[in-house]
Amino acid sequence: MRRPSLKWIPALLGGALAILTLTPVLGAPGQSALGTPTGIAPGELWSLWSMMNPMGTNAIRLGFPGAPGISPFSAPAGALLYGVLATVFGHGVLAWNMAMALGFAALAWGTLAVGKRISPNAPLLAQVTLIFSVVGCASWAPMSRYLGVGAVPMMTVPLALALTDRWIQPGARRSVGLAAGVMTAFACLGHWSTTVFTIAILVPMVSIQCRGLEGADIWRRAAIALTPGVVFGCLHIALSHQSAAALNIEASTLGAAWVHRLEGALRLPATAATSLPAIGILMLALAGVASRPSRTSGWLVVGAWGVLLAAGMGPSGFEAYAPASQLSLRVPPLADLNSWWGIAPLVALPFGLAAMVGVEVLHKVRKQRLAIAALVLALIDQGLPGLNQQGDQVFYSAPSAGTITALSNMAPGGVLQLPANAPAKHRLWQRSLNRPLSTAPIGGRDGGLRISFLARMVTNQSRDPQPRASTDSPMDPATFLCAKADIATLSDLGFVAVVLDHTLAPTTWNTDALTAVLGEPAFTDATATIWGLRNAVQTEELSPCALPPLVRLAEASK
Repeated sequence: MRRPSLKWIPALLGGALAILTLTPVLGAPGQSALGTPTGIAPGELWSLWSMMNPMGTNAIRLGFPGAPGISPFSAPAGALLYGVLATVFGHGVLAWNMAMALGFAALAWGTLAVGKRISPNAPLLAQVTLIFSVVGCASWAPMSRYLGVGAVPMMTVPLALALTDRWIQPGARRSVGLAAGVMTAFACLGHWSTTVFTIAILVPMVSIQCRGLEGADIWRRAAIALTPGVVFGCLHIALSHQSAAALNIEASTLGAAWVHRLEGALRLPATAATSLPAIGILMLALAGVASRPSRTSGWLVVGAWGVLLAAGMGPSGFEAYAPASQLSLRVPPLADLNSWWGIAPLVALPFGLAAMVGVEVLHKVRKQRLAIAALVLALIDQGLPGLNQQGDQVFYSAPSAGTITALSNMAPGGVLQLPANAPAKHRLWQRSLNRPLSTAPIGGRDGGLRISFLARMVTNQSRDPQPRASTDSPMDPATFLCAKADIATLSDLGFVAVVLDHTLAPTTWNTDALTAVLGEPAFTDATATIWGLRNAVQTEELSPCALPPLVRLAEASK
């Protein structure tokens, strides 16, 4: 009886790890999008969705009544992939989630391909180690959910490395070189922050591969494969660093569990420690370096280079002399990039290759149990951060169905969205409401806060809650009259409705105050309340009041 083939186990493991990262949206892939609501992802989805399916100048007007905003996108390669998927599926949110899924699939496929190129006869346990080291790296989930589709090109770095390694071998076809050049260019055209990380890792890794081959033609081939990525990547950084915000992810969200527990005992800065792999993978990598230094020392050097970059930059101490500080001083576009620890997912690749060699050595001396024990330790170490994730890992693209229906029954006009604390969330609602919104465009100002007393009143209350003026009224008479005068201002500017998001303003003060000023709401549910302005317009003249100053969030938190 033939034994079942086990060669598919690494591929199945890679697929399982990819699916695990997508679990938050598997229940409703067409409604909820993978990404953190406070990251770059919601703004990127709105930009890509609007670019692929414009709704018209009037409907797409954000920051109303200000000038129409431009919808920039920060990842050209991600935009290309999203555009293809949006055309195929015809749905913006589903295309977004599919792009993320393809990114993790490319990561798993590329990692397997690199492993085959480096060690064609690696035992099954060594292949599993490599897949788990790279695809299962604890840093991928927070990075991809913060950046969204902008992180997908970075996931193709292993595939670009595998194609380049095949191209530099003697006798390789020109089609392989073309594929390698295209893939390196794609990998370098994600969010411009990831472009910095990709170039910083891909170039030395290819150099390490060329080191073991002979002939000047090897370096010429490597240059052919890398040139498109480096050239287009540098242009992308130069053109995008001012229009697209740099990566700004907390170092505490990255890294394996042992890093956060023991970082005080490390001599490295905590930000550099986040790029170190799980303790089990690190042990296997060091075993590989100790037993096969000629094969693994290069990967260790690349990994150490990534760790030093992840140290970031600072005014004094080690960070002042770290590579990130020196690059930021000498390359002006990089001065805005503070979260250098975002390179952590890519650092997993050289450490994973060294760990694979370590498992090969243990396999040859029949010490597989030690390798399995290290992998179990790594599984726990890399799994704990996922269990302790704080905040939502998905964001929704539309308000409730009742909110959409209630607004569709109103006359054409703008919507004042309150409070102005979550522009990314309210911006995405516009795809369903199909109306001008007061919510700020990307990089712009909120239209309501610029002209509306009501908008400032509710936003200030949400940032710094104040007690009711009395048991009968939430506000004092002077504030009430100023809010009443604001109705005519909003109506004259073209607003027809006010929407209060209860998920951002859960206090009853806001609902009671708006009801006192605008009358009974036209619709309310657990998520939002809607007031129509047509029936709330005053019959007597009231003079508009000066807009109250906005309370800063930092002051409100004191």
